[in-house]
Amino acid sequence: MNPNETKIMASTAKLRIIGLLLVVALFVVGLAVIMQTTKPRKASIGASETTAQTGHQLKVPIEIDTGGLTINAAEVNLRFDNALVEVVRVSKEQSFFTLWIDDQPQFSNEAGTISFAGGVFSPGFKGKAQVGAVILRSKRPLTTTLAFASGTQVLLNDGKGTAVPLELSPITVEMP
Repeated sequence: MNPNETKIMASTAKLRIIGLLLVVALFVVGLAVIMQTTKPRKASIGASETTAQTGHQLKVPIEIDTGGLTINAAEVNLRFDNALVEVVRVSKEQSFFTLWIDDQPQFSNEAGTISFAGGVFSPGFKGKAQVGAVILRSKRPLTTTLAFASGTQVLLNDGKGTAVPLELSPITVEMP
């Protein structure tokens, strides 16, 4: 083999290695993009206003953020410390729900529970909106929480009622 052929073969080998590295890099980048776009989406439930004066009533709007998913039903169950606060009433005014379970929303100061259960007709709902509101009164200055209880769920508008993964954090209520 003459020196020129050796140089050509070495250059060809380098180009093949560089080409192979580019293909691997593109594969890794493509895989990362696919994994990012197929990451499971989650809905969340929370509240926006949570501070009031002692002895005054506090309206706590309970909101669902669908995380970009289309839903058609939800059940929100909350627990509270009935030694610290009492529910004056629950409201479904300004709710995006158009269908309600017969006895919903409801609460029990004795048991320390609140629930909202309902939904919407197809094509469902996508976005962030209020399910209802809880009107609380404090018994003394406090910081307490409304905690999500079992049975809290959001269902997809997919014809099967598939449960949506949820991000649930207790709602902190301050009444100085």
